[in-house]
Amino acid sequence: NGCYGETNFTVETKPIPSFSVPTNIETCSGTNAEISITDGTAETYTITWTTGNTTLVNGNTTYTTEGLTESRTYTITGSLDGCSSEPKTATVTVNALPKILIDSDPLSKEICIGDSAKLTASGAGGNGTYTWTTTDGLTVDNTDNSKAVAKPTSVGEKTYKVTGFNGTCSGKDSIKLTVHGLPTVTIAQTPLGKVCEGTSTELSASGATSYIWNDGTSERTGNVINPIISKETTFTVTGTDAN
Repeated sequence: NGCYGETNFTVETKPIPSFSVPTNIETCSGTNAEISITDGTAETYTITWTTGNTTLVNGNTTYTTEGLTESRTYTITGSLDGCSSEPKTATVTVNALPKILIDSDPLSKEICIGDSAKLTASGAGGNGTYTWTTTDGLTVDNTDNSKAVAKPTSVGEKTYKVTGFNGTCSGKDSIKLTVHGLPTVTIAQTPLGKVCEGTSTELSASGATSYIWNDGTSERTGNVINPIISKETTFTVTGTDAN
């Protein structure tokens, strides 16, 4: 009959949420990293990675990773009123920590009180910097902070620490020096008293392990000597202990 009817129906749309994330974030091994979502219109954000996922709600737009030891890529999707955005990725690049080492001169790491040890740090690279910490007698080189001189002021075990920074990450090392006290050396004469010119006397030293005697003109070794005394003579003995 040639008749027809017509009507309209409007399909409304909902916006797809949008947001921005950094594509690459750098951190150091073992430390946390933050993924910050900016310019976002979503209600929630789902962040997934190979072994897990999490959802940011209530306006939260920052996700803090656990301490990473290797690089990881995160996929972020925003949701708003039942609509989801296209996924975006953020890669956290994990930089290795520099392996910092302290060398000591002497290599034995043992010195006597009053002496010093040269300490040299390495591992931070050619443009690296070093910060030393200790509690007893350390002088850092003014022109090269990888070098320091330790001169402890008391006996015992002393710990010296250094942090090396390579411009991105830092590493640490420490070294222990053993500081020995000086031996107390004494001289005894047997028998005690003046001697006739041209005769000998017995002098003995104690308090150390080895001894060097000096009478101003010659040297002798041993803990007991029997010099011929032709005139009044002063004997100096230097004792060295087993350390």
